[in-house]
Amino acid sequence: MSQMPRTARIYVAAVILVGAALFAGVSPDWLKNTDFFGVLLFAAATVAAELYPVALPDYGIISIVAAFHLAGVLLFPIGVAVWIGVVASTVADVTTHRKLYKVAFNAAQYAICIGVSGWIFHAAKLSPSGIDLLLDGPALLLLTIVYYVINVTAICLVVGLTSKRSPFTLWRIHFRNVAFLYFACAAIGILVATVYLLKPAGVVLMILPVLIIHYAFRSYTGLRMETRETLELLADLIDQRDVYTYQHSQRVAQYAGEMAQRMEIEEDQQELIVQAARIHDLGKIGVDNAVLLKPGRLSEKEWESIRRHPEAGADAAGRLRLYQKGADLVRYHHEHFDGTGYPGGLAGQRIPLGARIIAVADAFDAMTSDRPYRKALTVEQAVAELRRCRGTQFDPAAVDAMTAWTTERQSQAVKTQSEQQAAVAGEAAAGIGEPH
Repeated sequence: MSQMPRTARIYVAAVILVGAALFAGVSPDWLKNTDFFGVLLFAAATVAAELYPVALPDYGIISIVAAFHLAGVLLFPIGVAVWIGVVASTVADVTTHRKLYKVAFNAAQYAICIGVSGWIFHAAKLSPSGIDLLLDGPALLLLTIVYYVINVTAICLVVGLTSKRSPFTLWRIHFRNVAFLYFACAAIGILVATVYLLKPAGVVLMILPVLIIHYAFRSYTGLRMETRETLELLADLIDQRDVYTYQHSQRVAQYAGEMAQRMEIEEDQQELIVQAARIHDLGKIGVDNAVLLKPGRLSEKEWESIRRHPEAGADAAGRLRLYQKGADLVRYHHEHFDGTGYPGGLAGQRIPLGARIIAVADAFDAMTSDRPYRKALTVEQAVAELRRCRGTQFDPAAVDAMTAWTTERQSQAVKTQSEQQAAVAGEAAAGIGEPH
């Protein structure tokens, strides 16, 4: 925890203190008139859900634990529901050997989520006992929303403050990608609680729906990850057709990401740009090797074949939901800022910003890589060429971002070299006069 930024440490400590106070303040005699079988059953289910989360691409993990937290609020006194959530989280985190402050933070934020959402639910609940889906519908919706907002906000704040990323952007990305999974969990939790109230043994029948939701999480995330990996593998195979372009798409994606970060583009847009840059040459799969690998000057017909690759790549990527938003970045990455590029002859701000960034990254990597007809340019020569074409072929802001990054990288390289030389000199000086 000592390595975290100061604001992150303060936030984590505050959450732990508030959660601990809430946990200590729940009714100390909650064991009276409590269904011990139900408590043990839901505690075990909550621990199992914590131990088997699903990894999300580019975000973290998610689990169906919310279903059991919300079911606990509906079935037991608030104190019992809080204790189940806290104890289950602690057991799972200790079992998986998480650091102590992470164990405490997770338990505390669950105490806050369950306690606050539970109190609001019971305050808004209209039926005198049990669960009336009609009368208690607004209260159930409120329970779900409050739990979701507190839980996601707590996580996004700690991730954002720790990694110096925008918590708001993280919240928006999370809401966009997995909000429906949380609300599906809420529906399952309400259904589990309703069945348990009608007939406790009948909750066994809910095992299948719960497993279905869990595997839906896995299928959703697995499909996204496999789609990305497949297209990136295909892009790498295209690069490998030519020894001179080996790992070209990987480098372009790295450069594009560095540029987007320095241009202070929102984080979800940075992710979109990097994804598009990673597959920007996908359309070259339809270009004949005789054209793609030709060392000499291309004929007009051969150039036409090359010029079709951005649209071909965009059309292929656009068929997949994961890449639909980034398809136009692939389509227009060969447009010029002055309108002389292809395929649409777009100019200036009409060219998507991500495409303008990829164009600079693509050109920089092409210039700093060997080609059959010339040796690679130095970084200084490539940057000078980017500057020469600043405002004509390339977006000035993108060129400035690339220039800033190369300057930072070279400064860091010089600093590292100086430190290594100083270390070697120090070792040599320390060895003078020693017996041999």
